[in-house]
Amino acid sequence: METKVIMWVQTDDSYKKHLWDLCAIAEIGAGEWLIPVKRFYRSNEIPHSQYNVVVGSVDECSSYLDQNGYAVPPPIDMIGLSSVSGRRFRVESKDNFLERYTSYPYFIKPYDIHKEFPAFVAKDKEDVL
Repeated sequence: METKVIMWVQTDDSYKKHLWDLCAIAEIGAGEWLIPVKRFYRSNEIPHSQYNVVVGSVDECSSYLDQNGYAVPPPIDMIGLSSVSGRRFRVESKDNFLERYTSYPYFIKPYDIHKEFPAFVAKDKEDVL
């Protein structure tokens, strides 16, 4: 089956090592479907095509969309997926969190803005401040 689709996976600057596990997994899946794979380090290396599938960091994928006039989609609604993810999610302001939760650790990540801050595991109150 011939396809026009090309999967672009992000690598380190040597173009040899996948930047994220997801990139390696995507490349394996593309191989199963006989989808050609190319590698990139920065999104400005990818020529525009409606058939591109770009797999990489949020920053580089967002940059590719911006460069080519596409809207960056909103973050995934994790609370809406809680019933199938097996995880519990809470949306809290920082002040609310500090008042309500005193036992640690907690995994904390931004909810409504891509990469507002990096996700992290808070081991104590000081980590949240």
